[in-house]
Amino acid sequence: RLALNPLVSTLGYLLPVLMSGSVIVSVVLNLPTEGPLLLRALLAEDLFVSAIIILLLGTLTVIGTQSIVDYLNDHVPDQR
Repeated sequence: RLALNPLVSTLGYLLPVLMSGSVIVSVVLNLPTEGPLLLRALLAEDLFVSAIIILLLGTLTVIGTQSIVDYLNDHVPDQR
């Protein structure tokens, strides 16, 4: 049980990796998500669309990661 706290914190940092991987997978598989839209915006040098998508992905990743880690750390019993 003592190893759960660092494990939960480490798992929380995997969420940004999953988000960046989803963009690549959606481009490769041609899924109708934000991946192809972001790629088209970057290739067309549309700074407003690409900045908004990157800002939203980053904000959701940070908020989601911290919320999940804080929630799980509160519910893991402390053995000290």
